Amino acid sequence: KHSFNAHCTPNLRQETVNVDGQNLTVRSLYPYFLQFKNVELLSGHVSLKGKLSLQNNEVKALVTNYEGMLSLNDFQLIENGDSEDFLFWKSINFDGINLSLGGAKQFFFLRKLALNDFYTKLTLSEKGELNISDTLVRKGVDVPKSDKAARSDITSQAGSVGLPRPA
Repeated sequence: KHSFNAHCTPNLRQETVNVDGQNLTVRSLYPYFLQFKNVELLSGHVSLKGKLSLQNNEVKALVTNYEGMLSLNDFQLIENGDSEDFLFWKSINFDGINLSLGGAKQFFFLRKLALNDFYTKLTLSEKGELNISDTLVRKGVDVPKSDKAARSDITSQAGSVGLPRPA
């Protein structure tokens, strides 16, 4: 389910979009981000409901505002070339988002954050670096295979964390 209700002024100086999307599949968008990631998205859904405003002034920078909620559900990531979960969560909910980018005052406020059934496999290298740094592709920088191999030898224990949903 999704609905968008948009209003805009002449010359597209100001746009307002009321967004309501439930259980939108993220996997279909993943190819657009694939070049930046060393992980593979196996599953994931996003739900959002809120108001997105864009103010486009020729003299000043584009100002983007969002007020609403965002929920990422059933996310499962694996490292490229691996079959074990790298990151998994049942749900992470961001409620009461108030975000402003590009204006004189840039801010991000969040009223409530809820995380349910979370797991990650963190691995520490001999140099004290976490494998999370390997999930982003860096142009012109390659992590030596010896560092990757060392990470597999020194693994921290990770487990699931279940947080009850607030009433």
